[in-house]
Amino acid sequence: ITQSRALWGALRRRSIWAPAIFTFFWSASPTADTAMFFFMTEQLHFSPQFLGRIQLVQGLAELLGVYVYNKFLKAVPLRKVLGWTLVAGTVSGATQLILVTGANRAFGLSDKLFALGDSVIIQALHRIALMPLLVLAARICPEGVEATLFATLMSIGNASAGASATLGSALTALLGVTSTNFGPLPLLVTLCTLTRLLVLPMLVMLPTSLDGESAPPAAEAKDDTDEANTLL
Repeated sequence: ITQSRALWGALRRRSIWAPAIFTFFWSASPTADTAMFFFMTEQLHFSPQFLGRIQLVQGLAELLGVYVYNKFLKAVPLRKVLGWTLVAGTVSGATQLILVTGANRAFGLSDKLFALGDSVIIQALHRIALMPLLVLAARICPEGVEATLFATLMSIGNASAGASATLGSALTALLGVTSTNFGPLPLLVTLCTLTRLLVLPMLVMLPTSLDGESAPPAAEAKDDTDEANTLL
């Protein structure tokens, strides 16, 4: 009960609930992943073995994304990193339209080669964008409820991933995309890509104090804990 009250006291602070809301909407935009999977298997006839290679490449791309963030972006203000990775991720996500429309063949790139290269770029940018969110979650946790609040923020992130999949499925059904009808798929990919930009204005919700290298100042963290303790 004591820990729950302390957690509730921390969540009442704008410096915590505002970034939590931002984190949710960051990952809650609809996704066309399920439709793209069926497109690659039913339309492009990618084999399970090749899909496994894509998964391997994506894993390596994530490691590349972690390296790039730690090497070049760790000292950059969180707002700037989140803003630029959001824009870059939107642009890279739009490259799926090239695969869907077959435009890559006009440049002499096979579907398999383009899918591999596209997966590297998208997954690396996704990991680079995820890193500052993890840093954000760590920095806003006040002293005394660090583990509980961090776990709560990660749960919010998982809930947003579920919301993203649900919205994506609903939009897929609304547009009439099926395993035998990929005509509306370009529109689905376009809508899912553009909705990511809706969270861009919400960057102002993030406190500028989070742009420092360390966690929130000790005085602020102490205030968070003291406020929580007054509820006991």
